[in-house]
Amino acid sequence: MSVHHAGHGIAFEDVDWQGEYQLRPVPEWPTPVWDSARRMTSGMFRPGAMQCLSFHASKILSASQAGAIIHNDPDADAWLRRARFDGRTEGVPPAEDAFDMLGFHCYLSPDVAAALRWKLASLPRYNADLPNSDYSDLSLAPIFGGNGLPNSE
Repeated sequence: MSVHHAGHGIAFEDVDWQGEYQLRPVPEWPTPVWDSARRMTSGMFRPGAMQCLSFHASKILSASQAGAIIHNDPDADAWLRRARFDGRTEGVPPAEDAFDMLGFHCYLSPDVAAALRWKLASLPRYNADLPNSDYSDLSLAPIFGGNGLPNSE
């Protein structure tokens, strides 16, 4: 859904995956993007990629709700920091800020951030991937052009 909201088309592919999967890039994507929501373990970071993490209550590192994108791109970092903060510049009062981008309201409250940091400190170094969730086949959903019925081949 985020890919669609970002203005890209969606083509579904039946792939057997565990812990994470790559969103197949299109030419205008400058960076590989991974959905790593079901993995949290040592050594999982991929330099040059963007990995989306979920800290939902059902995940390895869990909170009430939160997420993160791990990467090593300073330009993306500057954009993502403003985007998550309503398009504002951190530390600049709204009356003094130049609103020149539309952002999102992705606020991580200090209490949730502190709880996640506390849990991270005691998390085992290596963790098994979570099993794949029981999502229905989204390619069949009418919102994505499907008819809601499984193929009968």
